[in-house]
Amino acid sequence: MRAAFGGLAVACLLQAACGGSSGDLIAFEVTGGRGPATTRLVLTSDGRGRCGEGDLRTISNDRLIEARAVERDLSELATAGREFAGGDDPRFVARTKDGIVRWGQGAEGLPETLPRAARLALLLERDLCGSG
Repeated sequence: MRAAFGGLAVACLLQAACGGSSGDLIAFEVTGGRGPATTRLVLTSDGRGRCGEGDLRTISNDRLIEARAVERDLSELATAGREFAGGDDPRFVARTKDGIVRWGQGAEGLPETLPRAARLALLLERDLCGSG
């Protein structure tokens, strides 16, 4: 019994150390968007988000589902550290557990997931930062 409990405790600690259910899912930086400068947004896998250094707030289930899909779709681009030069403001940086992707709105050759990610970032900026 004691060994089983000890194993369970270790498994829980390992999950928490790796992010567990409330670890960061995706983070965005938006420059030239609705805000005056660079806005930093962080979403956790348990459905909360933060604007800058603000408090974590619950996001809608629809936003969380979209964020999970975007994070999954960005995996290959993030692993490769892709950067899409050109384009206009706003400019975006997405950070996931796999790496970083950078792009500007309207840059040539954008994979279809990046406009989706940009739309999500701008909606989250509005929801979490109260801008726009």
